Amino acid sequence: MPQLVVMPHFDRIERWVPGLLDGMLARTPPGAVLVGIDEETALVAAGGFFTVRGTRSAWRIDADGSRTPFGAGEHLDITGATSL
Repeated sequence: MPQLVVMPHFDRIERWVPGLLDGMLARTPPGAVLVGIDEETALVAAGGFFTVRGTRSAWRIDADGSRTPFGAGEHLDITGATSL
Protein backbone atom coordinates (compact mmCIF):
# COMPACT_ATOMS: atom_id res chain seq x y z
CA MET A 1 0.00 0.00 0.00
CA PRO A 2 2.07 2.91 -1.24
CA GLN A 3 0.04 5.56 0.60
CA LEU A 4 0.29 3.95 4.02
CA VAL A 5 3.36 4.64 6.17
CA VAL A 6 3.72 2.33 9.18
CA MET A 7 5.74 2.75 12.38
CA PRO A 8 6.03 -0.58 14.21
CA HIS A 9 6.71 -0.74 17.97
CA PHE A 10 5.01 2.64 18.23
CA ASP A 11 4.60 2.45 22.01
CA ARG A 12 8.38 2.15 22.47
CA ILE A 13 10.04 3.65 19.41
CA GLU A 14 10.46 7.20 20.76
CA ARG A 15 12.42 5.85 23.73
CA TRP A 16 14.71 3.95 21.37
CA VAL A 17 15.06 6.71 18.77
CA PRO A 18 14.05 10.12 20.17
CA GLY A 19 12.60 12.40 17.50
CA LEU A 20 11.76 9.59 15.10
CA LEU A 21 8.05 10.47 14.97
CA ASP A 22 8.80 14.06 13.93
CA GLY A 23 11.16 12.75 11.25
CA MET A 24 8.57 10.30 9.96
CA LEU A 25 5.93 13.04 9.83
CA ALA A 26 8.29 15.26 7.85
CA ARG A 27 8.96 12.43 5.35
CA THR A 28 5.35 11.23 4.98
CA PRO A 29 4.27 12.21 1.47
CA PRO A 30 1.17 14.34 0.92
CA GLY A 31 -1.89 12.12 0.64
CA ALA A 32 -0.33 9.33 2.69
CA VAL A 33 -1.47 8.19 6.14
CA LEU A 34 1.01 7.58 8.96
CA VAL A 35 0.02 4.74 11.29
CA GLY A 36 1.77 3.66 14.48
CA ILE A 37 1.27 0.08 15.62
CA ASP A 38 2.07 -0.81 19.24
CA GLU A 39 3.83 -4.02 20.19
CA GLU A 40 1.57 -7.07 20.56
CA THR A 41 -0.80 -5.49 18.02
CA ALA A 42 -1.53 -5.93 14.32
CA LEU A 43 -3.67 -4.47 11.57
CA VAL A 44 -5.64 -7.01 9.59
CA ALA A 45 -6.85 -5.96 6.15
CA ALA A 46 -10.19 -7.33 5.00
CA GLY A 47 -13.05 -5.96 2.98
CA GLY A 48 -11.34 -2.67 2.17
CA PHE A 49 -10.53 -1.63 5.73
CA PHE A 50 -8.17 -2.47 8.58
CA THR A 51 -9.20 -4.01 11.88
CA VAL A 52 -6.98 -3.73 14.96
CA ARG A 53 -6.10 -7.04 16.61
CA GLY A 54 -4.03 -7.63 19.72
CA THR A 55 -3.59 -6.28 23.21
CA ARG A 56 -2.60 -2.67 22.55
CA SER A 57 -3.49 0.02 20.00
CA ALA A 58 -2.90 1.29 16.51
CA TRP A 59 -2.67 5.04 15.99
CA ARG A 60 -3.47 7.33 13.10
CA ILE A 61 -1.03 10.24 13.24
CA ASP A 62 -2.12 13.38 11.42
CA ALA A 63 0.18 15.93 9.81
CA ASP A 64 -0.06 18.20 12.88
CA GLY A 65 1.14 15.31 15.10
CA SER A 66 -2.25 14.64 16.67
CA ARG A 67 -2.88 10.96 17.43
CA THR A 68 -6.11 9.00 17.25
CA PRO A 69 -6.04 5.61 19.01
CA PHE A 70 -7.83 2.49 17.77
CA GLY A 71 -8.20 -0.50 20.09
CA ALA A 72 -8.77 -4.19 19.48
CA GLY A 73 -11.74 -4.82 17.21
CA GLU A 74 -11.96 -1.23 15.97
CA HIS A 75 -11.67 -0.31 12.31
CA LEU A 76 -8.78 2.02 11.59
CA ASP A 77 -9.83 5.11 9.68
CA ILE A 78 -7.44 5.50 6.77
CA THR A 79 -9.48 7.97 4.78
CA GLY A 80 -7.31 10.60 3.28
CA ALA A 81 -4.83 8.23 1.70
CA THR A 82 -5.10 8.92 -2.00
CA SER A 83 -4.77 5.36 -3.27
CA LEU A 84 -7.08 3.64 -0.80
